[in-house]
Amino acid sequence: MKVYSDTITRMDIEHAVAPIEDVYVEDFRAFSPRKGGNGYELFLYGAGERHKRRSAHAPIGGRSESMAATWTDFGVMIAALFKIDPRAEIAFYNGVGEFIAETERATESYRSRNEAPWLADTELHHKARLEALRAELRAEQISYGELAELQGLAEHIDPGDIELLEAAGVPE
Repeated sequence: MKVYSDTITRMDIEHAVAPIEDVYVEDFRAFSPRKGGNGYELFLYGAGERHKRRSAHAPIGGRSESMAATWTDFGVMIAALFKIDPRAEIAFYNGVGEFIAETERATESYRSRNEAPWLADTELHHKARLEALRAELRAEQISYGELAELQGLAEHIDPGDIELLEAAGVPE
């Protein structure tokens, strides 16, 4: 899996994986993407009873019996990373909004809602909505209703995010 971000670090990725039981990262590689920022490539593996499928990728110089991390394991880690940088590109998700939308679609069709605990995380939903409002603001097509919504979400805007704070009417 690849991660592209201006703010996510290797330590952030390690902290995102640490609370997931019986899951570990192997073959971690940092690189410099052409578009700038930070780039990471990593493989996530599982070692517990709930990890029943063999991984298609064995760790370099590692165990050949490596088991794949579950869809939920990946989702929990990705959700933690999107809390740090909602505009990151992680795996095939281009931003937190796309991640939430795609995983909600999956739970509506073939996955259980219990497999996606991040969908109950209101902080993640606030970040996704703030990014959608940012896109409307940048396209200069934000409505009065959306500006009012942005003002209502002001407490969830990062203190360093001048663009959204200014649009929300938060005094300096």
